[in-house]
Amino acid sequence: MAERLAFIVYLLAFAYPEITIAAPVADGPISYDSFLNAVVTSHPENRIDSERLERAKVKVQRTGILLDPQISIGRNEVPFRGRYQPNEMADQDSKAAQWRLGVNQTFPWPGTLDAEEQMAQEQVTRSEIANSLALLDRKLQAADLFLKIIRTAKLLTLEKESLKDVEGILGLTHEKFRQGLGSHYAYLQAHSESGVLKINIASMETNLRNLKRHALYVMGHPAYKDPDQVSFVLDWPKSLIGPSPSIIQSKSADLVRSSIEQQRKYDSARQEFEYKRSLPSFMATGELMEDDSGMRMYGAMLGVSIPLYSYAVRRSLTAENAIIKNQNDRSLEWQDQQKELALLQVSSRIHQIKANLKALDDDIIPPIREHIEVSTAQFGQSKVDIGAIISARRSLLNLEVSKVRTMEALARAQLSVENVNAGRFENELDQELAPSIIMAESMGMPDSGGNALNSMGNSDNKKSQPMITPQDDGYAAPVDENTRSNGSGMGM
Repeated sequence: MAERLAFIVYLLAFAYPEITIAAPVADGPISYDSFLNAVVTSHPENRIDSERLERAKVKVQRTGILLDPQISIGRNEVPFRGRYQPNEMADQDSKAAQWRLGVNQTFPWPGTLDAEEQMAQEQVTRSEIANSLALLDRKLQAADLFLKIIRTAKLLTLEKESLKDVEGILGLTHEKFRQGLGSHYAYLQAHSESGVLKINIASMETNLRNLKRHALYVMGHPAYKDPDQVSFVLDWPKSLIGPSPSIIQSKSADLVRSSIEQQRKYDSARQEFEYKRSLPSFMATGELMEDDSGMRMYGAMLGVSIPLYSYAVRRSLTAENAIIKNQNDRSLEWQDQQKELALLQVSSRIHQIKANLKALDDDIIPPIREHIEVSTAQFGQSKVDIGAIISARRSLLNLEVSKVRTMEALARAQLSVENVNAGRFENELDQELAPSIIMAESMGMPDSGGNALNSMGNSDNKKSQPMITPQDDGYAAPVDENTRSNGSGMGM
């Protein structure tokens, strides 16, 4: 049975060569590298690009070929018999009737057909470079999608951790209220904060599911309809957050520069073809004649077609070719200059983003964590208001969100190096360093009298009220709209 099934599969593959069997997807969590490899090899647009290239190759097959010869067959009969022609005259000239067979072939100027074929070959190379650029686009888009998955998963984890802490505070405030040691307003504050976090979590879970569905679809995974059954490696890729790649101009990998150079070659080939086509062409004609008496005659003729008014055309083509060469040289020089500038700017961005991460880890986040521990203990002793804890936790959440987005900005900046090395820097120049660090709210540190400073710990403080602020990833964080993060800084 197995042999018959294998034989049937073989016949189907032979009869329908376009049928392709998808490669099996490896088991286990999908990593960043395996995802990129799957997208590069299995993206649906790959087939479209390959067919576009095949179309350019097929066009080459109809170039460099002589025009078909013209064959003429006819009969000459002078004079023609007719009702107005006397029969005596017709009989007298009947021997003048002849059968004619002629062949005519036109030959262009030497080198014209080669120039036409070369122009078509240069177009094939242009298509190959265009496909390489399209493949790089898909790779960077896949990297962007995977970074969104990681970012959303990281933010979702932060929200769940924050909700767990708030739920603990909520239980504590409720217990204190029942014992007559706390106010009902403190319980409402904690309850509202818990509600906001639950909304955020539900929204982000939906966003994460949709992002995973998109990722599975573009990599050809059959589980895109139910993405929850597939797991992803949700750690930041070491290749993007590790040591910075070497900031070196690599002309061999500069696809845009190669595209500019190839455009120059194609234009030169086209100019050469048009120039040669405007030169004289040649014609050879052969003829066989036979009259009714059986007498045969042969004839041959050679001719030349001289274009009398094409000198101006050739002069224009020569001038245009010189202009194209100068334009190409200047374009390459300008390309190299902008690329050098973009690489320097990306390098500065990477250096500063790493400095921001170090400041967050070493100087900014640890004191807030310590303050939350102290405030929570003092709240249990009724020394601070619930607003101080809520504000401190919001500040910690904001800074943790900033850290996640800063890690994402670092990964995207590292991807920018690959993008710029490929010669594409339109969206990389003069990028603002983003995201900005979300300013932490005043934590309401208590003074020696046990009262909170800056009114942050007072029960009538309006800033301690939760506020839902939608963001680009569906993350509704309780932060001030004016201090919200403004993007990833990659510029893709």
